[in-house]
Amino acid sequence: MRRQLLVGAAAAALFAYSAPATAKIVEIRPIPPKAGTDTDIGTTRILVTGSTENRYDKVVTTSLDAWVSVRAPDQPDRQVGKGAGTVSAEGRESVRVGTGLSGAWTVYKLTFPYRDPRSTQVANQRISPVKLCNDKLNSLSGAAREQFRTEGGNILRTDAYVAEAGQGWWIRPKGGQFAGPPELQTWKEAVRVPVVIRCQNLAGSKPRENTGTKPAPTRPGRPLPPPPPPRIPLPTIAKVTLRGEPAAWQNVAGQSCPTQVRLYGFVGVRRAFAGKAIFFGPGFLVPAQTLNFQGEGGRTLTAIYNVRWPTGPGGKIAAGGTPAPRTQQVTLKFNVADAAGKVLESAQTTETLTCRTGPQLRN
Repeated sequence: MRRQLLVGAAAAALFAYSAPATAKIVEIRPIPPKAGTDTDIGTTRILVTGSTENRYDKVVTTSLDAWVSVRAPDQPDRQVGKGAGTVSAEGRESVRVGTGLSGAWTVYKLTFPYRDPRSTQVANQRISPVKLCNDKLNSLSGAAREQFRTEGGNILRTDAYVAEAGQGWWIRPKGGQFAGPPELQTWKEAVRVPVVIRCQNLAGSKPRENTGTKPAPTRPGRPLPPPPPPRIPLPTIAKVTLRGEPAAWQNVAGQSCPTQVRLYGFVGVRRAFAGKAIFFGPGFLVPAQTLNFQGEGGRTLTAIYNVRWPTGPGGKIAAGGTPAPRTQQVTLKFNVADAAGKVLESAQTTETLTCRTGPQLRN
C-alpha cells in the first residue's frame, strides 16, 4: 500500500502545469487522478499478468481511458464563425463538440483501443508492458523479487500516449469580403499522457482477468430494463446560408438602379457528402451545381439574378416634384439536395432593391 501511494504521488507530480504567458486558441493538459472514492477521474492504467509464476506474458487491458482538460480561450484574426471542436487520443477522434470548445477549462474522458505506450527515448518506437514487467522482475533478487512475485508492483511511464485538442474556425481570406469565401481552418494542441503499468502478482491467488461487470439478474416476472436510446448522429449538412449583393448598376428612366444581384450560397458539411445545390426565385432558375465533399468542410457557390425594372414613369412624386426612387422586393432561395434530388436544407434571402443616385443594396 505504501508503494502504491508513492506511485500515486509521483503520477500526480507529472501533471504539474504552468499557465502560458499568453492566451492560445486551443489549450490541453492532462488531469491527475483525484483522491477519494467519489470521483469521475481515474488513472490511465495497463494490467499485465503471466501464465507461470516466474514470467509475465500477457497484457489484459483491451481499451484505455485518459482524462484531459481542454479550453479554447482565444480566437484567430479574420474569423467569421466557430466550427466544431475535437478532443482525441492516439489519433482517434473520441469526442466531437459541434458547437466548438468552451473558453473555460472542461474535462473530457477519452477511451481508445489498447496500444503499447510510447518509448520515452525513441520518438517512433513503442515499448511492451510485458517486457517492462519482466525487466523489473529480473532486476530484483532475494526477498525483493519474492515480494514482487507475490504482491505485484506498479511501473510509471511518462509521455506514454498523445492526446490532442482541435478547434475549427471559418477564416475570411486577406483582402476584404470580396477576396473569396471563408475557409475552415483548424488549430490544434497536443499533450503527453502518462500511464501506470500494473504488474499483477505471479504467485499466490491471482486476480481475475475479466474486469468487466454484468447486471444482476432481475427478479422473476420482472422484465429487463429497456436498452438506452440509440445515439442519433448529427445531420451531414451543418450549415446553409444565402446572401446577395449588387453586381451591376444602370440608368433606368433617369435613376441609377441595380440590374444584377450576385448571390452567394454557402454549404458546410460535417462529413463526406455528394449532392446538388440550386438557386431559384420568381421567374429565376439556375441549373443545379454538383457538390462533392470528401470530408468535413465548406464551399461557396455563386449565381447571377437579373433584375427587371419597368421603363415607364417612376410613379409617386417626392417633395420638390421629382419622381420617388423606384423600389422592388424579391425573395430568392438556395436548396441543397442529396444525389437522389431530395432537399435536405434550404436558405433564402429577401432583398429590397432601391434605385438611387449611387449603387446601394440592403443585405
